[in-house]
Amino acid sequence: CGRSSRPEDKHMYSIENAVHDLSALIHYLHLEKYHLLGHSFGGIVAYEFLKENLSLSSKCLSIILANTPCNMETSLKESSRLKEEMREEIFLESRDADDQVSDKCIMERLRKRNECRTDTVPSPLACAIENRGTIFSGPEAVSDYIAVPSTYEHELPPALLIKGEHDFVNEECIKGWRNIFSCGNKKGMTIREELMENCSHYCHLENGPRFGTLVKNHCF
Repeated sequence: CGRSSRPEDKHMYSIENAVHDLSALIHYLHLEKYHLLGHSFGGIVAYEFLKENLSLSSKCLSIILANTPCNMETSLKESSRLKEEMREEIFLESRDADDQVSDKCIMERLRKRNECRTDTVPSPLACAIENRGTIFSGPEAVSDYIAVPSTYEHELPPALLIKGEHDFVNEECIKGWRNIFSCGNKKGMTIREELMENCSHYCHLENGPRFGTLVKNHCF
């Protein structure tokens, strides 16, 4: 993650282009059957790819959305709310802290509570953040995204929603997925959900073995 080219054209950083990249990769690998797993923004890309390709001969056997908001605006609002809550905490702890130090403390506290509950930032995450696109500004770049159901008559594959107990992508952010996947399955199947305790947004880095078991059980 973060090791591909970094275009300076901001229009390259779009959901549509990411979906196209995923489609090109699957085509290049000649995959006729596959499972899709997307984390956070990657989950949005996975779902939008699935919607566009339901009618193709290649078949998606299942999809996993890990820490993925159905409505991006709600997750940004929750993240902002948490930051303000922590700002007040830090102010009470140290009234003479200047703004620069305080902002730094806020982001680190948010990281440890609601993003990645590890003592230090895992190297894969640090590498991805350091090398992400030069123009891409993170979730704010797709702040208007709201997932909508597919218009195709084809059935959606079995879906698993993985969420962290302390994730800023909270219940309000993900509830829309239930409606989308229940409406997309005529057999009455609904999305399965798994809560990873004592984890937040990067569950796969916070408790890899547990995350891997959930993925394995869903796919096989």
